[in-house]
Amino acid sequence: MKRPGSALCLAVIFASIVCIRAQQTLRYNYKYSCNKELIVVDHCRKDSDQPGFAPTKPENDYCQVYYPDRPKSGGFDAMGVVLRGDLIKTLQACGAMQQVAPSSQASKKDADFRVKYEKALKDVKNLYNAEHYEKSIAAADALLKTYGNDADALYYKTMSYYKLNDWQQSVDAWNMYFLYSESENVTSFDWLVYGDSKRHLKAYDAALKAFENAQAVLKPDDAIPGVIKLRIGQTYYEMGQFSNAVAPLKDAVRLFPNDPEPHYSLSLTYVATGKQDEAWNEYYLLLKLDKSLAGKLAREILNKFPKR
Repeated sequence: MKRPGSALCLAVIFASIVCIRAQQTLRYNYKYSCNKELIVVDHCRKDSDQPGFAPTKPENDYCQVYYPDRPKSGGFDAMGVVLRGDLIKTLQACGAMQQVAPSSQASKKDADFRVKYEKALKDVKNLYNAEHYEKSIAAADALLKTYGNDADALYYKTMSYYKLNDWQQSVDAWNMYFLYSESENVTSFDWLVYGDSKRHLKAYDAALKAFENAQAVLKPDDAIPGVIKLRIGQTYYEMGQFSNAVAPLKDAVRLFPNDPEPHYSLSLTYVATGKQDEAWNEYYLLLKLDKSLAGKLAREILNKFPKR
C-alpha cells in the first residue's frame, strides 16, 4: 500500500510534537545546582550497554555522581551512586533540569562549554525546523563528535533521516537514541516513527512490535492513537494479512474521520477482501475530502470489481 500524499495525521502531528519536545536528559560533567549544592553526573551504567546484549534495566541503572561542595575525602570530591530514575526526579524537583544558564558557581571553562553546546544544539534544531534536513544531520554529527553521544542531537538526526525517507539511516540513528536516552523519555511518538521506518524497510514484525510499544506508553493527552492504528493496519495490509488490517483501520477512520488516508487505506483493504459495497462506501466519504485521491481509489475498485 503506497502512502498517498495527503495532508495527514503525521504531517500535522510532527509539527506540534517535534517543536515542543523537550527531552529531560542527564548532561554529564555538567554542574547542576540543586538545593544549594552542586551535583555532577559522571556516567550511568546504561551508557555501557552494547547492541546485541540485554539492556540495563531501570532498576539496575546506577549513576556515579560527584558532590563538589561537600567535604572532600582523601583529597577527592565526595561521590556516590544513585539510580538514574531517582537522580532525574531529584534534579527535576529542585528545578535543576530546567536550568538554561550555567550555575554562577561554575568555572568560566564550564560556562563556555555550556554556551557552545547550547548554540550547537540550537543550530541543529533550527536547521531541522527550517526543513534543511541534510544540514541538520551534518550539524548533529558535528555536535556528537565534539560533545559525545547526546540524546537531543540524536533525536533530531533520526527525525531528519526520517523526513528524507532514508529509512535505514533513520533506524540506525533511532537505535543510538534508544541507547543514550533515559527510558522514561522514550515516547509513543518515538516508537511510532521508529516503527514506521521499520515498516518501510519491510521489517514488519519489528514494526508491529514498535507500534505495540507506542500503545503501551501512550499518555492521556497524546494526539497519536489514531496514527498508530493507521500504521498497524497498513502494516498488516502490506503483510497480506487483510483481515487483521480491518479493525485498526476502522479505528483510524473513527479517530480521524476528516483525514483522507484512513479512508483510502480501509477501502483498499475492503477491495482486497472482496467487500465491494464497503469499499465504495469509503470511496464516497473520501470523495468529500480529496477528489484526486478518490479518483485513484475508484480505479483500484473498478480494477477489482469491473461491474457494479
